[in-house]
Amino acid sequence: MQPEAAEAAAPGAAAAAPDLPQLRRGGPGNARGRFAFGARCDLYPRMYLIGDIGGTSVRLALAQAGQILPDTLWRAPAGTEDFRAILAQYRAVYASGDIEGVAIAAAGAPRDGLLPLTNRAMVLDPEEIRAELGQVPVTLFNDMVGQGYGLSRLGPDGLRHLAGPQTGQGARLVVNIGTGLNACVVHEGPAGTFVPPSEAGNVTLPQVTDSLRALAGLHGGEVVAEDVISGRALPWLAKVLAERDNQQGADALAHAAVQRVIADALAAYMRDMVLCHMATGGIFLTGGVSMALADVLDWTEVHAAMVGGRAYADLLARVPVTLVTDPHVALRGCAAIAGAQT
Repeated sequence: MQPEAAEAAAPGAAAAAPDLPQLRRGGPGNARGRFAFGARCDLYPRMYLIGDIGGTSVRLALAQAGQILPDTLWRAPAGTEDFRAILAQYRAVYASGDIEGVAIAAAGAPRDGLLPLTNRAMVLDPEEIRAELGQVPVTLFNDMVGQGYGLSRLGPDGLRHLAGPQTGQGARLVVNIGTGLNACVVHEGPAGTFVPPSEAGNVTLPQVTDSLRALAGLHGGEVVAEDVISGRALPWLAKVLAERDNQQGADALAHAAVQRVIADALAAYMRDMVLCHMATGGIFLTGGVSMALADVLDWTEVHAAMVGGRAYADLLARVPVTLVTDPHVALRGCAAIAGAQT
């Protein structure tokens, strides 16, 4: 045991084992909330660096035993695309001790051992991460996998009901509307939670309403879902629809025409995703744009448009729509994945 971490034993009690690790904060040489660790012991779970990287944000934290250590949550300054430099900034403040593994969810599709992000100039490379952290296991996965596993870790305080029944039964659908768009299905079975990766934001958007058919005409005849339902789509939507309707205004979501198109597109998209995956357990909306839309759209109308009057309307009517208000759902999923590896 390191001298500064030693504590006196209670009278009659056995002395503490000399090789037990110590997790401490704020001790000598341990300023600014850094964490330090003593010797390894199987009584103490491994320490993981976890991350959630989207189109405009990088969130990092430390996790142990499948749980985020709240005091280590950190958001990187905007404008940096060098992930190794971001890691160095984080470690300078929070992680002076040993990190024994890495689990990062990012908005992109892993391939050839790398994870290039879809909507930013960043590529995650396990070797670059090890160059900064040492020879530790590195797990990189699609951000929706992180969100899917994190969904089961949320309490009622992290959820807000928007439309439909209060609860559903069956597989659940997570729809992330942020800089881009994606969706995943969350299955629960005898072996536990299973979340397959997905790039479902790039499916072709069905032109099932007049507003969507008109929009497709403005876009050259066809649009993918992310071209309409995403943060990066809002400036384009505001420009083309405001010009068409001779409206002005800086806030894209303030335009009634923009709201109408997004509502129609989202209803059609959610309907297709629910039926593709039989996600009768509910739709869970995540991401910054979802938070903004929650207070702009009429969700009773969106739900009714999703249900429609076609096949499986009775099934769709039983699917609730819920907003995830916890901004750390993907990090919670990363912590769960990391905890399962220890």
